[in-house]
Amino acid sequence: MLKYVVLYSPSSDESLSSAKVLKDAIVKLSSRKDLLFLIHFDEDVDEDIVNGYREIEKSNIEIVEDRDIG
Repeated sequence: MLKYVVLYSPSSDESLSSAKVLKDAIVKLSSRKDLLFLIHFDEDVDEDIVNGYREIEKSNIEIVEDRDIG
């Protein structure tokens, strides 16, 4: 049963971004079926980072393209 939604939108500035560091942690935490990760990338985020997250998408890790996630 879903209990928690994690909204994650890492910085597009690579020197400030946590995207590379948190990817493995998100994968590990996604084994918990009570968590849903909604991930949004601004259009200027490096394409390699976005593609890396696309590779880990599954039922409780979603990449949100639209700014309106409601």
